Amino acid sequence: MPTPRGGGLAIAITFLSGLMFLAQAGLLESSQTIAIGAGGAALALLGLVDDMYSLSFKIRLVFQTLSASASVYLLGPIIPRDLGLAVPVPTWICWIVTVGGLVWLTNLTNFMDGIDGLAASEAVFFSAVFGLFLYLSGVSGLASASFLLGSASAGFLFWNWPPAKIFMGDVGSGFLGFTFGTLALAGAHRQGGSLWVPLILLALFITDATITLLRRLFAGQQWYAAHRTHAYQHGARKWGHLRVTLAACLLNLLWLVPCAAMARIYLQQSGTWFLLASAPLLTIGLALGAGREDSIPSPQSPAKWHTAAR
Repeated sequence: MPTPRGGGLAIAITFLSGLMFLAQAGLLESSQTIAIGAGGAALALLGLVDDMYSLSFKIRLVFQTLSASASVYLLGPIIPRDLGLAVPVPTWICWIVTVGGLVWLTNLTNFMDGIDGLAASEAVFFSAVFGLFLYLSGVSGLASASFLLGSASAGFLFWNWPPAKIFMGDVGSGFLGFTFGTLALAGAHRQGGSLWVPLILLALFITDATITLLRRLFAGQQWYAAHRTHAYQHGARKWGHLRVTLAACLLNLLWLVPCAAMARIYLQQSGTWFLLASAPLLTIGLALGAGREDSIPSPQSPAKWHTAAR
């Protein structure tokens, strides 16, 4: 039987409903609520329409850019201090980098939603750990929002754990990626901390997606076209969905959490900790052949596979 998709709508509805309660309780600023909530709702709606009618890449990119621009306007762009830099950078460059980064995080999370349980478990991990860091920094409102996202994702993960009974679809993956970014941006501005900390927590997704993107671009391929060449997809064809998802969870807990904690303690060296955290992940991605085609047959039923590069 084909596995139904679009289950990520449950994550979006649950999170956005809870976000309204946090706003009414005065735990979130109005700008944060609109940037995270309205922007996320727009991306969820875009993903839902895409799941139903398969929108073109250009249409998706336009709406993603508009949503990202509106959220960055409300939250403020990345500034050099957020990255531990003390160099003057023109405001327009900060805007381009921030909007581009938010759009890329939205898409790369979509790309990484290609096997059972991977994207949902990443959402639970990121939201729980980043929420804890925010709480320890005294940013209780954003921490509550992050915990809320993790709780909604955990409810979905119960049904998405290998072998998945339902897939999240673009309505879920795009929404999660965008919300990761807005939470990270809002947290970096409010806690006076480093943006490198949440980026370290997302390093597993960032490295795999970026390696794959660069290799496909250098090979002259359409990076946005559907494919199965990410490192995690190569791994899943060799060892199955469950083992790869479990391995990703272990890497997150045993490697990225300590690195993020050190980056939070030593803020001046947080960029260095990001490079250190990413180095072994880059090595693993290259070793698994991220971005390269192979002929290894999948042990999974064809109906269990759903493309990740929509």
